[in-house]
Amino acid sequence: MPQQRSHAHKKGPARRAFTLTELLVSIGVISVLLAISVGALRGVRGTSMSTVSLNNLRGIGHVFGWYTQANRDQYPFPPTSADEPGTYGPLYFDPPGSTPTANHYYSVLWPYMAYIWPALMHDVAPWTEHYASWLSPGKRLPDPDRPAWVQGVHTSYHYSNSFIASPRVWSGDTTVTNADVGPVRTPMVSHPSSKVLVFDAERSYLLPDDAPKHPRPVLFADGSASLRHDEAARPPAPNPLNNNSRRRYHDTPNGVQGQDF
Repeated sequence: MPQQRSHAHKKGPARRAFTLTELLVSIGVISVLLAISVGALRGVRGTSMSTVSLNNLRGIGHVFGWYTQANRDQYPFPPTSADEPGTYGPLYFDPPGSTPTANHYYSVLWPYMAYIWPALMHDVAPWTEHYASWLSPGKRLPDPDRPAWVQGVHTSYHYSNSFIASPRVWSGDTTVTNADVGPVRTPMVSHPSSKVLVFDAERSYLLPDDAPKHPRPVLFADGSASLRHDEAARPPAPNPLNNNSRRRYHDTPNGVQGQDF
């Protein structure tokens, strides 16, 4: 009888399991790649959001241009209170026609004027139409379903204090007084392409640890906007009317007759 042949399958080479060392090395490599990817994505996000912030600033530049045209070339400055000499207001944060919920008098302008300038813009730029672009991209609201201005959320874009007083305040002159506080007109700005008018003070789209590495969106008095590193700006001068504060972009040497860059 013919012999039956065995049809047993041949086994391939045995698979070798990962050693613990190899597994740890693989995890380490994956972790490094993930960290690089996350860092790159954060950088891309910061760049794209800074572009949005620049567009917001260009829009604000138009608003300030409308304001100066409607106010004889004068930059935003609050009305002097008729009831309390030396104070300013009232400043209504709610749009005309609504029930006022935030009516403020300020005995001093700094630092408040830096972020209450929207209260002067109702006639040229109603909040209901513009305020969304007056917040830094990424800013979280207490109630995302309600407009920011209704919640009393301040603008992210700060107005330089240099535009609410005479250049003498930042000239080193020790004889300056509160009489040097007042409206600044556009012809007084000596270097409009290098004097910051408004800047993104919050940069809400950045994590705190990332902020020093990224340039800041700034708007110049000539209406141009660009990204600039804070450390490249000219060091601020003391403001004797504000406890000798030295705040970048606010306390520019020689005020509106000086240069930030």
